Amino acid sequence: MINGSTFGIDILLNLMGKVGASVLHLTAGLPPVYRVNGEIRSLPDLARVNPEASMLARQMDSLRPEDVGRMANQLLTEDRHRRTLSETGTAGLVRSIPGVGRFRVSVYNQRGSLAVACHALRDQVPSLGDMGDWVKDLLVLLETPGLVLVSGPAGSGKTTLLAAVVDHVNRTKARHIMVLENPIEYLHTHRRSMVNQRQVGEDVGSYFDGLESAMDQDVDMVVLGDMPDQKTVIRAIAAAETGKLVIGAVCATPGKPAERLMEIARGAGGVSLNQVFRGTVFLDKDHSVRIEGAREDG
Repeated sequence: MINGSTFGIDILLNLMGKVGASVLHLTAGLPPVYRVNGEIRSLPDLARVNPEASMLARQMDSLRPEDVGRMANQLLTEDRHRRTLSETGTAGLVRSIPGVGRFRVSVYNQRGSLAVACHALRDQVPSLGDMGDWVKDLLVLLETPGLVLVSGPAGSGKTTLLAAVVDHVNRTKARHIMVLENPIEYLHTHRRSMVNQRQVGEDVGSYFDGLESAMDQDVDMVVLGDMPDQKTVIRAIAAAETGKLVIGAVCATPGKPAERLMEIARGAGGVSLNQVFRGTVFLDKDHSVRIEGAREDG
């Protein structure tokens, strides 16, 4: 048995679909590890049920730091990604393999060596109609220009919901939709609407920059994969004041997202959240959903 010195990362990514894995992990001291049906399973474990995994497991031992580093470098093909890794300890990107799929990749430092996590991205955009009875309340929020928040912890499905909203509007209305995210996870096709997607850090410098420029690009709807700082929040509120529909994802933290944004708006002056705020969609990791509309008293 040999180490991973002769294997390319694409071979391991290709196996994901064949074993039904959602994530591939590479870390020194272990063989490749996959998440299958919510459980962590090593390549030798999967070899018991999949012939291709069995073939790879017979040839690959636990990964050495240099093995993980070599495969990480196969992913870090651009200088900006390597620079980000050097400066912050983490680099995010998307890897596309024709005929196989697209993967959201995180390369990060741990204990003096590199580690990698690769998430499989679905090709098919999810449908709002498949998500439950609560969707009718969400559609009410989307009928009027203003600001709608999508709040939840990591892994709760914020990105999936945003993609489903874009797809719904794209299929049912003639609009210009601008999507700002990092990375781009779902690819949208122009249907009744025109959908432009900009990856933060690649197509545009920041969420704020993307929002700022969208105001000159004749957009009807802006979707933000994150609202990472105060100036982005303030610009989102200002965009909603101009009659745009702005939908922004925020990570769940103690307190209500709308109340936190209200504090930011009051502190900024010149922006009035209570005039444009439409409501919040709360997501949880157990797939429960709760929707709160804006209070009448603002």
